[in-house]
Amino acid sequence: MKVSFDFWNNYLFRSALLVIVVASLPFSGWLERFDWMIYDKISYWKQFIPNDQIVIVAIDEKSLQAIGRWPWSRRVHAELVDRLHQAGRNVVALDFLMAEPDDNDPAGDRLLGMAIARHGAVVLPIAPIVEAVGSQRISLVQPLPMFQRNALSGHVDVELDYDGVARRLFLFAGVNSPDWPALGYVLVRKAGEGNAISNPDYLIRSEINIPGTSDYWVRSHEVLIPFAGSPGTYPRISYNRVLNDDSVLQQLNNKIIIVGMEAIGLHSGFTTPVTSNHRLMSGIEWHANVVNMLHSGNTINPLAKFWIASISVIWVLIALIGVNFIQRNKVIFLLMAVMALGMLLVWIMFDFFHLWIAPSAGLVGLIFVYPLWSWSRINEFMQSLFITKTFSFNALESVGDGVITTDTESRIVYMNSEAERLIGSSIEQLKGSLLYELLDIKEIRRSRSIEIREIGTLVKNLPLFQDYFRLRSHDESKRMVRVTHQSLFDEHKTLMGSVVTISDLTEAVEFKQQISRQAYHDSLTMLPNRTLLLAKLDQMVELAQQASSIFAVFNIVIDEFKKINDALGHRAGDSLLKLVTQRLRAIIGEQNVIARWSGDEFMVLFVSTQTALQRVPIVAQDILDNISQRFELDGQEIFVTASIGISLYPQDGQTGESVLSHAASAMGLAKQHGGNQFSFYLPDKVTDWTKDKLALEKDFRLALKNNELDVFFQPIINVQLGRVVRMEALVRWIHPIRGFLPPGDFVPMAEQIGLINQMGELVLYKACKFARELEKITGPISISVNVAPRQLLQKGFIQIVETIIDDIGLPAELLVLEITESAIIDDMVLASEILSGLKALGISIALDDFGTGYSSLSLLRELPIDILKIDKSFIRTIDGNAHDFTIAQTIIGLGKNLGKTVIAEGVETAIHMKILRDHACYLQQGFYFSRPLPFAQLIRYFQKNELAVAVLCEYSPPN
Repeated sequence: MKVSFDFWNNYLFRSALLVIVVASLPFSGWLERFDWMIYDKISYWKQFIPNDQIVIVAIDEKSLQAIGRWPWSRRVHAELVDRLHQAGRNVVALDFLMAEPDDNDPAGDRLLGMAIARHGAVVLPIAPIVEAVGSQRISLVQPLPMFQRNALSGHVDVELDYDGVARRLFLFAGVNSPDWPALGYVLVRKAGEGNAISNPDYLIRSEINIPGTSDYWVRSHEVLIPFAGSPGTYPRISYNRVLNDDSVLQQLNNKIIIVGMEAIGLHSGFTTPVTSNHRLMSGIEWHANVVNMLHSGNTINPLAKFWIASISVIWVLIALIGVNFIQRNKVIFLLMAVMALGMLLVWIMFDFFHLWIAPSAGLVGLIFVYPLWSWSRINEFMQSLFITKTFSFNALESVGDGVITTDTESRIVYMNSEAERLIGSSIEQLKGSLLYELLDIKEIRRSRSIEIREIGTLVKNLPLFQDYFRLRSHDESKRMVRVTHQSLFDEHKTLMGSVVTISDLTEAVEFKQQISRQAYHDSLTMLPNRTLLLAKLDQMVELAQQASSIFAVFNIVIDEFKKINDALGHRAGDSLLKLVTQRLRAIIGEQNVIARWSGDEFMVLFVSTQTALQRVPIVAQDILDNISQRFELDGQEIFVTASIGISLYPQDGQTGESVLSHAASAMGLAKQHGGNQFSFYLPDKVTDWTKDKLALEKDFRLALKNNELDVFFQPIINVQLGRVVRMEALVRWIHPIRGFLPPGDFVPMAEQIGLINQMGELVLYKACKFARELEKITGPISISVNVAPRQLLQKGFIQIVETIIDDIGLPAELLVLEITESAIIDDMVLASEILSGLKALGISIALDDFGTGYSSLSLLRELPIDILKIDKSFIRTIDGNAHDFTIAQTIIGLGKNLGKTVIAEGVETAIHMKILRDHACYLQQGFYFSRPLPFAQLIRYFQKNELAVAVLCEYSPPN
């Protein structure tokens, strides 16, 4: 080589400069996209064998069709965990967050907690979340304590690289300290299998702060995942099949089971190095690959940037030195050999030692070795330029962003295929056109149209400009894009043109918006949910403190909403809530906040001032007036009312939580006084009412424990024969201080506090016992016992009834169980199974309050009903209301034609008795014959009142 003393042409100087550049490239991140492309190709070629001990239980479309709309009651998950426990020894991960209690089914939460404890090897996910919109704090979303107490937890933080591909896993992460292992890591450790995880000093340990937060989400022990195959590799079993097919349980023994969502539209998928045909990999399969990696010890450890830089420098130095010792015509072959040997080393380290060495820095350095060596030879320089141009073209075509190059007048010179797709035209059609005349772009933050020419003006003194825009292409589709405009200058700082990169962020933005809507809005009404309301409440409290202002909180509850669901079904109830939401929106206005707090409960944050405080009761009354107006559901007119509780900040509380609690207490006062009214928070009254309610609840628990509830009996008369043929057992409570309490004062409370099953079992036992004693005195008489919906659908109800009648010795044919439509309408299949089981024992089934619901006729066809009881609301006015008379007459005829026994409730006068008797309704019950009697009085009733009953029935025995 001829030595030149020209400083810029000095070979040693250029080589040293190249080495410095190569050493700095791994730290710059400029070539990271190319490194990932190479890694993806290697990962795709070298796929690892999936472990047959890993099984996916998928919540798929079939499961949703069989079980119902997501989210499900947690009692369903409890049943699944118990089924998996029944299958044998296994480790289970439930890959869905359960951070909030299920207000619709609290018992389901308890059942799931007990199921997790019984299984003993359940892993639950945790995830980081910014606590509220605009908040500067980050926290963990963790399972409820009742779940976490007996379960293991692992983080499900998935790191996406700049190209949106999920390749990496951080084995440990946490807030401010990486305390939580990854979910897959916990599964493998719990299974007691897999190789130990090592992370020596030459591997990456990283701690990352999520921008915009005051806390750090710290990640450590980074590894790359060797995927075992494209999406669909691991065996899947449908969630519903595990619940209902015993044959699959034997397949789940000694398995690592991952349960999660795969139904279309409900799960978020990831692009991975093995993704093909645009099929995303589900989260549970991503975790399955993590488990497979840790189980087999195939963890791919990325080499730290320092070592990558060192290896790249050595790689380039070998080429720089080698080209000076071989013939000129063999230089290309030498460089190719060095490049091939380097890539072979990368492959060997990946395949045998599970180390990933990012090669792009070394490859780029090797590419520039040749032009450095032949700097003075124009022919070799042009050849090198051609190679570089070809490499760049292929790279630009392979990247996922649109790339456009222009000349100094912003005329299009080149577009890659992605840019053609985004704009909607080919390079042949647009070459030479002015770029700013083709793009219709609106800047997001300034909400105004902006042209590429303006971008150039804005950044004429800057080498790089980047911002986010909305792009409307020629096919009229609108996309969210990130536009990067970079001016190109020659060595004399003369503008040569520009490069515009357009990154399509539409799907990512839409997905983020969808997740945000689901996380912070109610799916039925699209109102802010509890989480978003609490965040906005905290903001309003902070603003009110700063400005010394006030605001009001409205707690709005629909009165007797459960009756709408019971009578018309939950679909009608949902429609009613949507209509109520529309009226509330119209009244509240956009400046205030309205949210759905729970089922039929809404919260309103009403911005007010000291001078506008008088508006609060006006708005409250306006809400009551609007809600009380007619609603129309499926052609039916519906009228409802509401109760509103109002509390003021800061008068009624110094925190958002206390103001919400006091609004709820005020709402309770409004309901206590009959509903359809609003009530301000009054500390003394609320305290008294709350204490009274708690005292009554305490007394009821004690009465139930001490067997102090009484059972009264009301005779059912056959007016054709003039004698008692049946009895109905009714629960009563004689309070030691309050005296006689009607069922309406304590039965709803028993349902609310979860004691309805115990109370129902006690009443059933006492009723059967008294019926057995009465049988010895008067002969066989049927006894009817009311069964609450929750009591009927409880697990093992058939066995409970069978045990009671067997212990007492009461013939099953003397027992009648009365149910209501609300007990069966939510789960017709389960109710049918239970009623059929009761019928198999010989027990009769009566449908109480017949005619008040919407589904009664279908129930008669689908369920084993023996007796129809006409609701007393039709009987009371049968002598003066032609409409009620026609309904009663229709029910009597319907029961007769279907072979059902018909009983009329609420017979209070002789006229009622005669009308019903004349229309062949002979079984009657009501105050006209007798009030409900305690057992001792019932005995005397039978002994002394036979003649009186006959007289009431105007019955004359045959001569």
